[in-house]
Amino acid sequence: MSLLTNVLSFAGIPFGSINLKYGVDENESKITSTAGGGTLTLEFGILSRLTNNTVFERVTKNSVRGIWSRRSKLNLVGAHINVFTGEWTQKVCFCPLRDSLKAIASISC
Repeated sequence: MSLLTNVLSFAGIPFGSINLKYGVDENESKITSTAGGGTLTLEFGILSRLTNNTVFERVTKNSVRGIWSRRSKLNLVGAHINVFTGEWTQKVCFCPLRDSLKAIASISC
Protein backbone atom coordinates (compact mmCIF):
# COMPACT_ATOMS: atom_id res chain seq x y z
CA MET A 1 0.00 0.00 0.00
CA SER A 2 2.87 2.40 -0.70
CA LEU A 3 0.49 4.42 -2.89
CA LEU A 4 -1.60 5.26 0.18
CA THR A 5 1.51 6.00 2.23
CA ASN A 6 2.69 8.47 -0.40
CA VAL A 7 -0.65 10.15 -1.10
CA LEU A 8 -1.79 10.89 2.44
CA SER A 9 0.02 13.07 4.94
CA PHE A 10 0.38 12.40 8.65
CA ALA A 11 -2.92 14.23 9.21
CA GLY A 12 -4.66 11.95 6.67
CA ILE A 13 -5.12 14.78 4.18
CA PRO A 14 -3.82 14.19 0.65
CA PHE A 15 -0.76 16.02 -0.61
CA GLY A 16 -1.28 18.37 -3.54
CA SER A 17 0.88 16.30 -5.87
CA ILE A 18 2.98 13.17 -5.80
CA ASN A 19 5.19 11.28 -8.19
CA LEU A 20 3.79 7.75 -8.46
CA LYS A 21 7.28 6.31 -8.93
CA TYR A 22 9.20 8.31 -6.31
CA GLY A 23 6.50 9.43 -3.86
CA VAL A 24 6.20 12.87 -2.30
CA ASP A 25 9.03 15.23 -3.19
CA GLU A 26 10.85 16.63 -0.16
CA ASN A 27 10.08 20.14 -1.43
CA GLU A 28 6.35 19.48 -1.83
CA SER A 29 4.18 22.18 -0.32
CA LYS A 30 2.56 21.41 3.00
CA ILE A 31 -0.49 23.39 1.82
CA THR A 32 -3.15 21.68 -0.28
CA SER A 33 -6.56 22.47 -1.71
CA THR A 34 -9.58 21.03 0.07
CA ALA A 35 -11.02 20.14 -3.32
CA GLY A 36 -8.22 17.58 -3.58
CA GLY A 37 -9.77 15.60 -0.74
CA GLY A 38 -13.07 15.32 -2.57
CA THR A 39 -11.47 14.48 -5.89
CA LEU A 40 -9.32 11.79 -4.33
CA THR A 41 -12.45 10.11 -2.97
CA LEU A 42 -13.85 9.77 -6.47
CA GLU A 43 -10.57 8.52 -7.95
CA PHE A 44 -9.79 6.08 -5.17
CA GLY A 45 -13.39 4.89 -5.08
CA ILE A 46 -13.00 3.85 -8.70
CA LEU A 47 -9.61 2.28 -7.90
CA SER A 48 -11.22 0.26 -5.10
CA ARG A 49 -13.83 -1.09 -7.47
CA LEU A 50 -11.32 -1.87 -10.22
CA THR A 51 -9.00 -3.70 -7.82
CA ASN A 52 -11.74 -5.17 -5.62
CA ASN A 53 -9.87 -3.71 -2.63
CA THR A 54 -11.92 -1.37 -0.42
CA VAL A 55 -8.92 0.04 1.45
CA PHE A 56 -8.45 2.88 -1.06
CA GLU A 57 -12.01 4.13 -0.68
CA ARG A 58 -12.00 3.72 3.11
CA VAL A 59 -8.81 5.76 3.52
CA THR A 60 -10.04 8.62 1.35
CA LYS A 61 -13.41 8.70 3.11
CA ASN A 62 -11.43 9.26 6.31
CA SER A 63 -9.63 12.10 4.56
CA VAL A 64 -12.94 13.78 3.69
CA ARG A 65 -14.16 13.23 7.24
CA GLY A 66 -10.98 14.88 8.52
CA ILE A 67 -11.48 17.94 6.33
CA TRP A 68 -15.19 18.10 7.14
CA SER A 69 -14.50 17.82 10.88
CA ARG A 70 -12.49 21.05 10.63
CA ARG A 71 -15.42 23.01 9.15
CA SER A 72 -16.56 26.28 10.68
CA LYS A 73 -19.61 26.77 12.86
CA LEU A 74 -21.41 27.78 9.65
CA ASN A 75 -20.56 24.40 8.06
CA LEU A 76 -18.02 25.98 5.69
CA VAL A 77 -14.54 24.75 4.85
CA GLY A 78 -11.59 26.85 3.75
CA ALA A 79 -9.92 26.70 0.37
CA HIS A 80 -6.51 25.51 1.56
CA ILE A 81 -5.30 23.46 4.52
CA ASN A 82 -1.93 22.51 6.00
CA VAL A 83 -1.59 18.75 5.47
CA PHE A 84 0.55 18.31 8.59
CA THR A 85 -1.30 20.41 11.14
CA GLY A 86 -4.83 20.46 9.74
CA GLU A 87 -4.92 24.24 10.15
CA TRP A 88 -6.71 26.34 7.55
CA THR A 89 -4.31 28.54 5.59
CA GLN A 90 -7.01 30.21 3.50
CA LYS A 91 -10.24 30.39 5.45
CA VAL A 92 -12.32 32.47 3.09
CA CYS A 93 -13.55 30.92 -0.12
CA PHE A 94 -16.60 31.61 -2.22
CA CYS A 95 -16.23 28.71 -4.57
CA PRO A 96 -18.63 25.97 -5.73
CA LEU A 97 -15.94 23.31 -5.18
CA ARG A 98 -16.61 23.51 -1.44
CA ASP A 99 -20.21 22.46 -2.12
CA SER A 100 -19.02 19.31 -3.87
CA LEU A 101 -16.85 18.43 -0.88
CA LYS A 102 -19.85 18.89 1.41
CA ALA A 103 -21.97 16.69 -0.85
CA ILE A 104 -19.32 13.96 -0.89
CA ALA A 105 -18.95 14.17 2.88
CA SER A 106 -22.67 13.86 3.50
CA ILE A 107 -23.10 10.98 1.06
CA SER A 108 -19.94 9.03 1.89
CA CYS A 109 -19.87 9.47 5.63
